[in-house]
Amino acid sequence: MTTFTYTVDFSSAKRTQPKISNIQFGDGYAQRIAQGINNVSSNWSVSFVNRTLEEATEIENFFIARGGTESFDWTPPREEIEIKVVCTSWERSFSNPVSDTIRATFEQVHEP
Repeated sequence: MTTFTYTVDFSSAKRTQPKISNIQFGDGYAQRIAQGINNVSSNWSVSFVNRTLEEATEIENFFIARGGTESFDWTPPREEIEIKVVCTSWERSFSNPVSDTIRATFEQVHEP
């Protein structure tokens, strides 16, 4: 398994939303049930601001090589455990003549 080793900027953000089924009864009661055994996953909006052209190209080539389908290992900021994620979209901005910015979305996946 390939590991993503570039450090994301602190402007990155984590979003977690458990997958649940919600059953609403006529008397006002509701019942919530987890969907599957891995129902809690997170997505990260990550950014790599003002990186050298060489580093920005390396990051972008890493994403291109996986084509949005191949997962990779990554350790999120402020966490110690490596997880599996996919990057299905990214954007590269041309900041100035010597640096670029990349913003991407990492989606947690549950694979063996």
